[in-house]
Amino acid sequence: MARFISANGLAVGANVDMDGVPVGRVTSIALDPATYMANVGFTLDRTLSLPTDTTLSIGSPTLTADTALLVQPGQSADRLKPGAVITNTREPLSLEQQVSNYIFGNGGLPTD
Repeated sequence: MARFISANGLAVGANVDMDGVPVGRVTSIALDPATYMANVGFTLDRTLSLPTDTTLSIGSPTLTADTALLVQPGQSADRLKPGAVITNTREPLSLEQQVSNYIFGNGGLPTD
């Protein structure tokens, strides 16, 4: 599961993509009534073992693709345990931000 400030544009059944490759599916989206954050449940390919500093974002890998949960693996040698909650997340980019990012050369991916 991952926690986001907003899950705007994401839908149950959306792809989970890493480097343009589908590696899972979004299984649930629910509001946490205590924190008002969006809890996003998802599955991943069982062969993947993500570093603990992995970042998740909501966006579109291209201007014409559907909104997906985008995985950016970190560099840590430590790995997330099954069922871990990922809090290293980024807010969804607006269409204007995606177009601007695409035009200026990073393919619509979020910038640091």
